[in-house]
Amino acid sequence: IERQILQFSDAKNIPIHFVGSISFYLKEELQRCLKEYNLNAGNIIRKPIDGLLDFHKRQLQNSDH
Repeated sequence: IERQILQFSDAKNIPIHFVGSISFYLKEELQRCLKEYNLNAGNIIRKPIDGLLDFHKRQLQNSDH
């Protein structure tokens, strides 16, 4: 966290997102560590394709109107 996230000046002002099975299965530990550094957890998703599918489904639903 100190080396990879806190190097960015806005780190405490924006949500930190994670993608991948390791972050997904260690979600609670990640959230606990982020909280210790006063950082905000964003989305933690197992597979990037899931978020991509949701995005495109929403786009299709919005274009139907």
